[in-house]
Amino acid sequence: MRYAHTLLFDCPECNLPIAVSRICNEKNLEGVAGKPVRIKCSYCEHTSKRFGWTAKAHWVSDWDLEVPVARDKQSQPISRECTDGT
Repeated sequence: MRYAHTLLFDCPECNLPIAVSRICNEKNLEGVAGKPVRIKCSYCEHTSKRFGWTAKAHWVSDWDLEVPVARDKQSQPISRECTDGT
């Protein structure tokens, strides 16, 4: 079983919410807490790197392995693993 982690951050520039999701083999927050996450505000376009433990909120959902993997424009799988360091 894999898990979808959704983390809610606040933009350090405009204070609006930014949601980021990662797929992880671990259900607990510790699986994503110590990993850096790149966030980009869709409003002011500020970009920064935050750690999962700084999120304002955290949700976890079971993620079915049968779900198709998203692909980028070159038809390569898009990695959003919690262990990829982004």
